[in-house]
Amino acid sequence: MQLLDIELNITENNNLQVSARLDGQGVPSPSNLPFCNEDKDWHKTVLKILDSTSFFTNNFQNNGEQDWMLETGLLVIKEDGRKEFSSEYVKKIGQELYKCIFPPDSDVKQLFKHALADSKKNNTLLHIRLKFFGRQDSKIASYPWEIVHDGYNFIQDNDCVFSRYIDYASPVQNLKKVDKLKVLLISSDAFDEDKEVELRKFDNKDQQAIERGLEKAKEQGWCSLKTLSSPTKRELNEYLLDNKGDDAPNILHFDGHGLVGKLCSECRTIHTNVNSKQCRNSECRKELPSIPEGYLLFKDERGKPDYVSASEISKIVRTSAYNNSESPKRKIILAVLSACDSSLSLASDSVFNGVAQKLVEAGVPAVVGMQYSVRVQDAAKFTEWFYRSLGQKNSIAVALIHGRTLLSSKGSQWYRMVLYLRWLDNEGGQIFKDKEQKVSAPIRPLHNPLPTLSKSLRLWPTIRGSTIIAIVTILVRSLGLFQSLELSAYDHFIRMQSYFRAEDWDANVLVVGISAKDLARFRRKEIPYEKLNELIIEIAKYKPRVIGLDIFLDLPEGEQSFSNYQKLVDTIKSQNYIFTACYAEEADSDDEAI
Repeated sequence: MQLLDIELNITENNNLQVSARLDGQGVPSPSNLPFCNEDKDWHKTVLKILDSTSFFTNNFQNNGEQDWMLETGLLVIKEDGRKEFSSEYVKKIGQELYKCIFPPDSDVKQLFKHALADSKKNNTLLHIRLKFFGRQDSKIASYPWEIVHDGYNFIQDNDCVFSRYIDYASPVQNLKKVDKLKVLLISSDAFDEDKEVELRKFDNKDQQAIERGLEKAKEQGWCSLKTLSSPTKRELNEYLLDNKGDDAPNILHFDGHGLVGKLCSECRTIHTNVNSKQCRNSECRKELPSIPEGYLLFKDERGKPDYVSASEISKIVRTSAYNNSESPKRKIILAVLSACDSSLSLASDSVFNGVAQKLVEAGVPAVVGMQYSVRVQDAAKFTEWFYRSLGQKNSIAVALIHGRTLLSSKGSQWYRMVLYLRWLDNEGGQIFKDKEQKVSAPIRPLHNPLPTLSKSLRLWPTIRGSTIIAIVTILVRSLGLFQSLELSAYDHFIRMQSYFRAEDWDANVLVVGISAKDLARFRRKEIPYEKLNELIIEIAKYKPRVIGLDIFLDLPEGEQSFSNYQKLVDTIKSQNYIFTACYAEEADSDDEAI
């Protein structure tokens, strides 16, 4: 499986920086966020379109929203005056995303084409790993990057598979592969008849789909399925806590309702409007959390709907693996969330407010979730074929492709299932141990193992000349005549190292210099506080043992300058391995100086 890394990062001016890496070769390219212009950001409108199966006027009442949809061809007016989504609205959105992630005439696009051609040549899949930063605007992760369309095909229909990688300060998992699948199905039939949410009761189609998908694997004895029917949060915690080691599940599957919203801590009323600031319950009116969060719907001990947050779910999964035993602890290596919006992250400066993303942060290396709402019958169909493929010992990424196969004809359902993968392997998340295959090397006959006498005689002049040259070289070198040339060459190659990438050589010390040319870019005599702060944060990502800062800065003047200065001070204080050589002219004893 060929791996292509695509890193997406929102810059300060709300633009996009795209970087691609293939086989150690990396190229950056500036880009723009899709569906944004100088006047308006239509990001939320696009999310509403993708979350819908049909157009309803009441869902698109914002100022200018329908006009923009008509202008871009996402909405059309029929002969009878009715409005409906264009038959190719998913393709049109995908084409805008393609131009964003692979800017025209960019090195990133050329590297992608090279990777795709190489994978086809080798008859393998191209694994496109989208990398997001954990502590970054959740907008970047909410885009449906999996539907990028090059004008001819969806990329995923062209021997490509997408996964999402969250980059944050934690070691990447390198879990041992398993001999047997142990699936724990959490079948929650909880529902909520509240008019704002309207989460209806549904049957156990997902349970039947899993059983059908794993039928052959169960017959062969390397798969088991345990079902918790309509459990409470407490019952789930008890099961994971009581079943350790070989009895612990390695796959956690949730089947039920999910949403993103705000939960009132006082009366437990859920709010699907992420902009709500006060509880809608007239008898409560308590202030709501500032940031929305993903929720899965359970039942409480009284049978009432109980919204369990992403933070609570991740805490249960994380702590259930704790023990005092010296033996290796078995952990959940895959979570499948068959619930609407279970991998959606919204309105936050961190991607970790979604359920799938929070489970990744809790240490689950692979999570399959639903980016938007999904129909029950399509979720069940995906589940059956996903487990059928997984039961054939395919990787998670390949099983995702097979699970989507029968949904392609459904138009707007296949792209809703996304994979978050944070695994060291380059196989798309291979769960099973590889079969040991000992293949002996073929014995090949030696052709003409002994040279003929005439050939040996012809070699004699070459041997004699080589011997004379070697003796002369040894004598000259022993006299020290080559010393100046050797030192000069060594010095030259040491200097040449600075022209290569950091990953191509083992450097213990990195010196970052700031020249007069660099300062001229900012039209300043000294580097601005905010740029220096960004530089330290960027260097800290590589986890150095020590950072030394040897820069003289004047004390800040003006409110904005002091604010940027204070951020720099906070950054330095937050890291206990930063040492500074400081100078502040005529500073009072109570003033802080850098």
